[in-house]
Amino acid sequence: MERPWCLTSTRGGSSGRLTPRARPEGVPEADALWSEYEAYRQRRFSEVGAQGRTGSVKLPLRWEGYRELRERFNHAIQFESEVGGVLVREMEQPVGARRVLKDSQKPLIARRVGTTKSGRPGVRYPDFLVVDETTLAEGRVPRVDSFSVKKRDFSNKSKREVERQVETDTQEAMGQYGGSLEVRRPGHPLYGRTVQVSKVHLVYQAEGVGHWMKHIQDYCARVGVEVHFE
Repeated sequence: MERPWCLTSTRGGSSGRLTPRARPEGVPEADALWSEYEAYRQRRFSEVGAQGRTGSVKLPLRWEGYRELRERFNHAIQFESEVGGVLVREMEQPVGARRVLKDSQKPLIARRVGTTKSGRPGVRYPDFLVVDETTLAEGRVPRVDSFSVKKRDFSNKSKREVERQVETDTQEAMGQYGGSLEVRRPGHPLYGRTVQVSKVHLVYQAEGVGHWMKHIQDYCARVGVEVHFE
C-alpha cells in the first residue's frame, strides 16, 4: 500500500524530513504544482513533528488528492474573479440597470479587504466589500455591502443536502462578513472605522445550482441574505 509520507531521520536526533517522492508518470520535471506539492509535504511533516502524531495537524495528502484540491481552489478563485468582473461592469451602468449593486449610487469595489469584529480574534476577508462613496460624507452612515462567493455543485444533491450547505454558507457569510466590522486596510476610505454592514450577499455559480435555484432563493430570503447566481 502506498504511503503518503515516509520518514528519513537525521543522525544524532529525532528530527527528520520526508523522503522526496518519485514524480508520477506523466508529470513533467518542471511542473510547478509538483514542486509546490513537495514543499507542502515537507511543511506539513514539520508541523506534525512539532505537535506529535496526536496533534491537530493532519498528515500530508497524497499527490492525487492534493492536485484535486488545488484544481478546486483554482476554479473557485477563477469564479471569484469573474464575479469581480460582473461587479465592475455593474458599477459602470446606470443605477436603474443594475442587478447586484442596485442599492449603491457610486459603488467603490474592493477585493479581500481585511476586517475585524469586536470581541472575536482574527482578521476576516470578505471576497468583496462595496462602499457607496456618496454615503461617505461627514454625518452620514456609510452603506456597506459584503460579498461571499461560493462555487458549489448542487445538481446531484438531495433537498436536505442543499439546505445544509446553504445554511452553512449563509451562516458563514453573516457571521464573518455581516454585522459590525472594522476595516483594517490602509488607504481604504473606511480604514480604522467600525461600520455596520447594510447587506450581506452570497454569490453562487449558476451552472452548479441545477433545479434548486428557487429553493435557495427562498431560504436566503428567510435568513436575510441576498443571493445571486452568476
